[in-house]
Amino acid sequence: MLKKSLFIGCLSLLIYSCSSPKNVAQEFLEAMNSSQFETAMSLVTEDSQGVLYSIINQQTSEIPPVKVEVKACADLDNSNEAVTCLYVISNDVGENFEKRIKLIKENNQWKVDLTDL
Repeated sequence: MLKKSLFIGCLSLLIYSCSSPKNVAQEFLEAMNSSQFETAMSLVTEDSQGVLYSIINQQTSEIPPVKVEVKACADLDNSNEAVTCLYVISNDVGENFEKRIKLIKENNQWKVDLTDL
């Protein structure tokens, strides 16, 4: 019984933590970085799918992998419906670049919003 309760508790924590804006942003950025475009497409809003499709089609050469880490996310309007996440891109020569990505809730799930690019 204790094992079952522990399993359910861990599963609940996993489900909850996977759906946070920070985790969705991290998963999207890692998918893009590793050319897993189907995964990336599943993490963007419906309105952003055309934008992402264009980005993917414009990619003419293989992009060298970089390290991407989401540092923090902040609620844009205190509605818990839109957040901006700060992330850092680190390349193999030690350069770091700070960028931002917007996420909104769509059908009660956090999705990346690329419409403001």
